[in-house]
Amino acid sequence: MLVIFGYKLVHKRMGRAADFCPVCCELSPFDICAVRQAFHVYWIPLWRKGTFAHDEVCDNCGFSRHINLSKYEAISRNPQAAASELQAETNPDFRARWKERLDLEARIRNRRINPDERKAMLTEGWMAVAEYAGPGQPRPRVNVGVGLWLLAALGFLIAMVIAASSGNLRNQLLIGRIFTACAVLSVLLAGYCLVREFVRFRSKNSYDLLAKCFERLAPTASEIEAIRSQVDPQATKQLAKLKSERIVKLIEQRKIRAGPT
Repeated sequence: MLVIFGYKLVHKRMGRAADFCPVCCELSPFDICAVRQAFHVYWIPLWRKGTFAHDEVCDNCGFSRHINLSKYEAISRNPQAAASELQAETNPDFRARWKERLDLEARIRNRRINPDERKAMLTEGWMAVAEYAGPGQPRPRVNVGVGLWLLAALGFLIAMVIAASSGNLRNQLLIGRIFTACAVLSVLLAGYCLVREFVRFRSKNSYDLLAKCFERLAPTASEIEAIRSQVDPQATKQLAKLKSERIVKLIEQRKIRAGPT
């Protein structure tokens, strides 16, 4: 019988704050989370260790990164506060600290940047998403709901075994087939969840983040590839298989959905 157990990262939401998001390239609200390690059976946490890190997750794009809580004056408990309200409460020095960058973003919107600044912004986008997709960053996508489903399947299989042991041969053969089908489905579901966690999460989300980050610059595929080739390959190895043409296509789709500006 397949028993899935081990350790996984769990994130306990602490509150919200506001800061500059390197993907949205503007002031954004962030969820602040305490990162803990938990022992699980079928992805259901049984006990948790103490907090060993803190993450923040952008409300707008889903970008996440490790942080030091001391960067904020406070953590807001208001789940409905807008970015400007959060900034006043949690990050009152934001405008002063980010003045040069906010001025640069204004010039990007007005298409008044030079080639060196453009290159720097494209490089920053690659590095930000590489940090997001790096080891230890992606959140576990296999959740408690899946674990409960698998436990229910396990309970059903045990009930089938008990029923088969007390029935006639014909019933035992039928129950055996049902047992086998349920076992196969359980293994396939577990495999699907693991693939989604370790493959789909990194690749699809990285594409979406890069498209959002590069949208304001409207780069070509060759320009994106040229910038990636100049970035430290160790830093961006998680993104090595991403296709520049797909990033450009996603940028075009985002512009179509946004409509004329």
